[in-house]
Amino acid sequence: MAKYKIASIDYEFCFVGEVIQDDYSQAEYSKMNDFIDKWTDMPSDRDDKFETNVNLKDGYDYIDNIEELVPKELTENDKKRLRKKIKESLISID
Repeated sequence: MAKYKIASIDYEFCFVGEVIQDDYSQAEYSKMNDFIDKWTDMPSDRDDKFETNVNLKDGYDYIDNIEELVPKELTENDKKRLRKKIKESLISID
């Protein structure tokens, strides 16, 4: 069983504002967007092969470690800001 959960919409909103401040190439942004999409996008009833980490029953992402939600392309400073923002919405599962 996972240790934490976060609403996929809350995770998506972690990326708005001043969290991502450093410069990235278009290729890096593309990889980050693909990564984030797996944790935030939910398939429609027509998308039976859509790859996602979102639990379709409740809209939460379940994780054991916050690092699962941190794109590897981010700089260390952006990773720190993102971890802090994620922690604000992370729910511990007892």
